[in-house]
Amino acid sequence: MSDTAVRVAMWSGPRNISTAMMRSFGARGDAAVSDEPFYAAYLSRTGIDHPMREEVIASQSCDPREVGASMIGPVPGGLPIWYQKHMTLHMIEGFDRQWMSGVRNAFLIREPRAVLMSYVQKRADVTLADIGFRPTA
Repeated sequence: MSDTAVRVAMWSGPRNISTAMMRSFGARGDAAVSDEPFYAAYLSRTGIDHPMREEVIASQSCDPREVGASMIGPVPGGLPIWYQKHMTLHMIEGFDRQWMSGVRNAFLIREPRAVLMSYVQKRADVTLADIGFRPTA
C-alpha cells in the first residue's frame, strides 16, 4: 500500500455487536466501511443456505482472491480510514490470507452464552459452525 490510509480489519463471530461497531465507524465523516466482504465467497464455496443467500451472492464477488486484493486496494471514497467488518467463519480453508498483512487486525470477543442467546433469537437452528466455533469446510 502506498497511501497512508488506515485499514482496520475487525474480526468477530456472529452476534458480537460487530454491526454496532461498523455503524459507529460509518457515522464518522472520515471512514469508509465494508460489511462482511467475504460473505458471498463463503456462501458460494460452502453451499450453506443462509437467509438472503442469493441476494448476497449477487451483490458481492465470490472470488476470495479478488476480495482479499480489494481489502488492501484503494479505500472507497479516498477516505483516511477503512473499517472492514469481517466474520472469522467466512475465512474457510483455501481462502488466501496474504492480504491480512496489509491491514490492522483487531478482534471483537463476546461471552459465548450471550452470542448463543442472541443468535437463537434470529435462527431456530444453530450449530457451533454457525457461530464460528467450528470450521464449516
